Amino acid sequence: MALRDGSTVRIRPVHPDDEPLLLEFLRSLDERSLASRFFTGAPNLEADARALAEVDGRRRFGLLALRGEECRPVAHACYAAIDDDTVEVAFEVNHELQDHGLGTILLFRLAEHAAENGFTGMVAEVMPGNRAMIEVFCDSGLKVAVRREPDSVVVEMATSPMSAAIGRRVGAATPASVGSNACVGASDEVRSGS
Repeated sequence: MALRDGSTVRIRPVHPDDEPLLLEFLRSLDERSLASRFFTGAPNLEADARALAEVDGRRRFGLLALRGEECRPVAHACYAAIDDDTVEVAFEVNHELQDHGLGTILLFRLAEHAAENGFTGMVAEVMPGNRAMIEVFCDSGLKVAVRREPDSVVVEMATSPMSAAIGRRVGAATPASVGSNACVGASDEVRSGS
């Protein structure tokens, strides 16, 4: 998969035996990234890697982005079913590849897989200061609603795009290919440039 800067990654589903690879990825993240992902300053990385490897391909699904001949993990995305219609999504991209479109690609791959498995909605809980992640959701082209909770921002999205743009977006990492912003309810407090 080509990113905005021309570099490439290979994206594949997480397998139950990927716990060591997931642990390697989590250990590569800085403290700020871990806190943004797990909402704590001291996550138990071994337990988190074990939990992230518990996938069934339908109600619990994950993706790994790998880079280079050594297949170094540089991003992870996952969803877990909340009910029969909605999944909770979460992902993290290694600092070196942020702002290259990888988060958007992973979001669309999760949305596509969730829709194929009968889910119509996605939800993500984001730390209020994590504007970059909120921007990924708001600029995705998916129908998005944002609401502020006491300690987080909750982003709700449909699994299908507002237009036929998903076919272009899954393989392309340029936000301009989608068109208008679909972020509903995002305020300047949460999202810059609203």
